Amino acid sequence: MQADYVIVGAGSAGCVLANRLSENAATRVVLIEAGGRDWNPLIHIPAGYMKLMDHPTLTWGFKAEPDPGVNGRAILYPRGRVLGGSSSINGMIYVRGQPEDFDHWAQLGNRGWSWDDVLPFFKRAEDWEGEADEFPGAGNNIGWVQQTRRGRRRQSAARTYLRPAIKRPNLQVVTNALVHRILFDGTRAVGVEYGRGGTIERIDVADEVILAAGAIGSPHVLQLSGVGDPDHLGRVGIPVHHALPGVGKNLQDHYLARVTCVVSGAKTLNETSRGLPFAGEVLRYLFAGTGMLTYAASLVAASVKVLDESATPDIQCLLASGSFAPGPIRRLDDKPGMTAGIWQMRPLSRGYVEARSNEPGEPPAINPRYLSEETDRRAVVGGLKMARRLFAAPALEKYVVGENLPGSDVQSDDELLDYARQYGSTVFHATCTCKMGPDAMAVVDDRLRVHGLDRLRVIDASVMPTVTSTNTNAPTIMIAEKGAAIILEKTRQKLAA
Repeated sequence: MQADYVIVGAGSAGCVLANRLSENAATRVVLIEAGGRDWNPLIHIPAGYMKLMDHPTLTWGFKAEPDPGVNGRAILYPRGRVLGGSSSINGMIYVRGQPEDFDHWAQLGNRGWSWDDVLPFFKRAEDWEGEADEFPGAGNNIGWVQQTRRGRRRQSAARTYLRPAIKRPNLQVVTNALVHRILFDGTRAVGVEYGRGGTIERIDVADEVILAAGAIGSPHVLQLSGVGDPDHLGRVGIPVHHALPGVGKNLQDHYLARVTCVVSGAKTLNETSRGLPFAGEVLRYLFAGTGMLTYAASLVAASVKVLDESATPDIQCLLASGSFAPGPIRRLDDKPGMTAGIWQMRPLSRGYVEARSNEPGEPPAINPRYLSEETDRRAVVGGLKMARRLFAAPALEKYVVGENLPGSDVQSDDELLDYARQYGSTVFHATCTCKMGPDAMAVVDDRLRVHGLDRLRVIDASVMPTVTSTNTNAPTIMIAEKGAAIILEKTRQKLAA
């Protein structure tokens, strides 16, 4: 099989790239996805995300390594393994981030990635219901969250980008195919090898290989291909093809800790999600396309500054009119409840993604090293205190019966930190493992080309130099829009030469 472009990963970024690069009928594009088609109805019902985070076939089933930052727990680390990737299983919250996030990227030496540079690519991806905001981001405020939803259905990247393009004769989508490695001729990427149905196949590439497998998958594929830190590759028996020490380093993620309260006098999702009330919600969804089955992970978000040294908000707080019962299973509580989930917007803790062996089917080691920095620990404690203040505000206090988690017996900073370590989790914002930049630990340049190699790019959330302050799906789609524009500009320049 041959193609002009091979895209590895049909997640948020991969679907965008497949659509944009196949717009030219003369360009042959192959999109490879390890998972299958997005036919499961839970994907398309917005509230279905609650049943998808640990789905046995629609996710990779990853767990992070046990780490002291989370009291030695090996926490679930969901990543989508289906057309649309994590945009098919996430909580559908769409936030661009703070302008300072992207201006910081530019200050790190990444030309063309300031707020003013990236804003047009956000707008290219967006289709608003209601008045479009010049900045639906994360200022110091509280307000409704935007959702990747239209009416009664989730609008994943597969639905919005891939579906309109999938019948193009120059676009081929290969599903249930696990990429084993990138094929090289010296420093040139010339193809991709993958396994499917028990056989090994390859695709030869005339122009470029594009990794869009996400912050876990992209560094893993590079490492399996012999591109990475020589010390790490030597330990796991992978011959070094190209030394690039930053591959898999710099993993950044947001760490979520919750405050939940039992409430009275207000209808919540807890009691609406069972019995006759739930039957009514199903009818509302089927006949009107409204109600709780259309809800994202949160409907309201607050951005707040809790650390004196921060120049802009440093805590994101998502509010939900429901609460989970205590325990490892994601089940709504029996009593009416509300939740405030907080995370530090710009964590300083840095982790890693590392291949455990030279076997493509063995999951990589994942360790975000949550709360390994003192600033991060102070921020999570400050965020929990802020969430308590929200529930004590007059507008909410009249409904609050009592605090369920952390509980009234948890008061000191040390107790709050221990609670966060024991009960917190990922908020699914893995990024930065193939970071963009000019420094020695960068993996790609500001044109998203892998340093030291030809005809190979990474275009997904892994190229962020630093994690954006809020939800990361919108910035990931922006990166793919901009990455596609960079490639198409190069093609136009070649044709004009």
